[in-house]
Amino acid sequence: MTETITILSTSIVRPSSPTPPQHMFLPAPDFCWRWLHYNQRILFFKLDKQSADSFISHLKSSLSLAVVEFFPWAGRCFEQENGRLALDCNDAGVPFIEAYVDVPFPSLENNGFQYQPFFKHLAPHGDVTRWTGPDLPLLSVQVTRFPRDEGFVLGIGHSHIVADGSSLWHFMKSWGECARGVPLSMHPVHMREVFAPEKLILPPPCSEEENDKGGPPPHPPPGGGPGGKIELVQRNFHFTSEMVRKLKNMATTSCPADHAPFSSLQALSAHMWKHVIAAIDMDESEKSIFFLLANMRSRVEPPLPEGYFGNAVMREGSEARKGELQQESLGATALCLQRLIQTMDETLMRTFYGAVEVLPVNKIFEGKEFSMVQLQLSSSPRFLVYDVDFGWGPPLSVQCPRIRGDGEMMWFPGREGGGSIDISLALTKSAMERLEQDESFLSF
Repeated sequence: MTETITILSTSIVRPSSPTPPQHMFLPAPDFCWRWLHYNQRILFFKLDKQSADSFISHLKSSLSLAVVEFFPWAGRCFEQENGRLALDCNDAGVPFIEAYVDVPFPSLENNGFQYQPFFKHLAPHGDVTRWTGPDLPLLSVQVTRFPRDEGFVLGIGHSHIVADGSSLWHFMKSWGECARGVPLSMHPVHMREVFAPEKLILPPPCSEEENDKGGPPPHPPPGGGPGGKIELVQRNFHFTSEMVRKLKNMATTSCPADHAPFSSLQALSAHMWKHVIAAIDMDESEKSIFFLLANMRSRVEPPLPEGYFGNAVMREGSEARKGELQQESLGATALCLQRLIQTMDETLMRTFYGAVEVLPVNKIFEGKEFSMVQLQLSSSPRFLVYDVDFGWGPPLSVQCPRIRGDGEMMWFPGREGGGSIDISLALTKSAMERLEQDESFLSF
């Protein structure tokens, strides 16, 4: 048995009917992601009495239908004469890769699809660290088959410039609806002008000399931990609905102040922050920062449609010293995160992206402390990842095949539902070992 991925073929899937050629405006919430690696997701499906040729043909034809409405995926990004990025909606198409791995699918299923290092090869664009030019596809698909075609993995690699997580899973669910021949439950809304510069809060422009100091930020702006080539270990952790409810109760009863009811995200985030920082080798006086990404669709006026296709997220963090996190209650840490979420409003969003529109990168991040230990929550347990159904039922597991940042975690809903949550986390080997040895991390 080998875990080598063999590429069998690559083709291009284009919209089933031509879409209107256009250059689509990209606002700051989109183009600021140009420095970030491509996102990857993998979905494990079981097949029952269906030939590989049949299901692959089915996926291709339904993808061709889906990208008619979600046409930006089939285009390419380009840099205009003024240096601003735009989308060339030209139907260039989506690469579709067919691959094979000689690993028994039942062995993965019996192990609960626990993360394996070779998973990082199950989705395309793993080597793309940032957008590099107009030849780079914005979405690619990889279907990896297993012996006897007992199952397959659908791997997605996409540019964050085009869409955030809400839009990605909207597209994935819609692709499944196209495959099943049912009407789309929600159509994408293409209206990126809502974040045009005149609708943002713009700071005074910099001098010409300061504007020349552009280039990539000191760290990729929206994600990851401290830079440098650190060997990371990735693990999956499952929190049952009962575990999440217990953490919410613990946070509520231990909170030292009046507060709104704690959400599952706030209570579990506080638990993760406290335990992960305890596992990291750092002085008690050192600060850490916990970053959250908020979906801003319902937080702006007027609210954006749920089907808004693009990026409508805001990233902010809360700081605490290691010693403080160890001494304070779970409720105190959850309250800190709750107050952080309350600050993530329309004014903050339009102010930040106004700075992105006007200022060079060095000015936007001026005064930021990048040596601080960083944790970040990406993805969301609210994404309907198990609503993706191509006719074979929902996926058996949904994961991120490669987490690049030290301290970065990907959250997904648990497959059994009920408020359960799956978390994929990347840490250094020593920190991960200490976390896994922490008996109170998963037993409380």
